[in-house]
Amino acid sequence: MRVTLISFGLLLVPGIPARAQTALTMGHYHPRCHEGADLRGDDCVAAAHRLCEDTSSKISFGFAYQRDGRSVYVACAQRGWYGAVAWGRLQQFHPGCRSAADGQSPACVAAVRRYCTDEMSMSGGLIQEVGVGTAAVACFKAARYTDVEYQELAQFSRECFSPNAAGGLGCVTAAARWCRAGNPSELGLPQEVGPRSIAVACLPASVHVVDLGDRPQNFDDNR
Repeated sequence: MRVTLISFGLLLVPGIPARAQTALTMGHYHPRCHEGADLRGDDCVAAAHRLCEDTSSKISFGFAYQRDGRSVYVACAQRGWYGAVAWGRLQQFHPGCRSAADGQSPACVAAVRRYCTDEMSMSGGLIQEVGVGTAAVACFKAARYTDVEYQELAQFSRECFSPNAAGGLGCVTAAARWCRAGNPSELGLPQEVGPRSIAVACLPASVHVVDLGDRPQNFDDNR
């Protein structure tokens, strides 16, 4: 995979062209996304979303799919629709998606995909920001949508081996790498979790590699 160094300290893998570059860390985009934070947590997902809007396009959505030390690999892709969806509405698509506490769980990932498919006639979706009553949802059109067995995904990340691991970063890493192996201009993310496989959406994306950032001194993560 060819990675090009561009100005101001950000790395960019060719795909969607960046309109602005910045050396700001993930922590700049959300103060609770810092070294030690869960990249699959709501705070870091929000940081990835804001980074993509800042560096790629205002119609982008984003997600972190890989970590290498302090470096975070963030995929930015074009969304087809973006808006607020009530948690109660998402729960109608999956009973396990009830509130912000479930935001990045497999249940909410599945609920959002079904919402985007049924309501927006698109092939996938992802929560980008969470609120008390609603979630900010990005819907997108995938280039490919395929069920991939855990045995195959584990070849791309050993951490993605069963349904119990499906909600972790390892399966996002595996899905992204699986899609890129089939098409170098694509990355992917899990959408539905099954007992033997994960439904993976592949779509064109650019990749930004950005420093995670230090945890601010005297910062209260629980506030």
